[in-house]
Amino acid sequence: MFDRRMFAQMKRAGMGVRLSKAKLSQAMLEILIQLPVGTKDIKETIVGHLGLLGQMSATRDINAAWNETKKKATREYPEKFLLGHRGVLHWNDGSLKVLDNGRLETFELQLVANRHAERRLVLNHENAFFHDLTSGKVS
Repeated sequence: MFDRRMFAQMKRAGMGVRLSKAKLSQAMLEILIQLPVGTKDIKETIVGHLGLLGQMSATRDINAAWNETKKKATREYPEKFLLGHRGVLHWNDGSLKVLDNGRLETFELQLVANRHAERRLVLNHENAFFHDLTSGKVS
């Protein structure tokens, strides 16, 4: 019934939502705190739950509101959320550790290592590097 083309035509006709980023951010935060722990693709889930409000809002408004929502969520609910050093929102389920410099120790390196079966992830107390099993090179 409704598709992106129809919403684009409505926007061009002047029927935009005209909602402030602060109100959009507040709506996102209310949805975020109700999500079950461990939900994947948090931003997409929230925008989907916004309904017509999310579909009619401009992408730049949604992105700005999402950045504000992440900061609010980590400030107001530190027991539920952690904000990574790249601005990525993580669930505070105990699987992440906050390092001394404020960064989070995540499983990003393990995920990259799983994509490259011919490489082995070597960790030591100072850094992490890949050891190529086929050529013996270290990267």
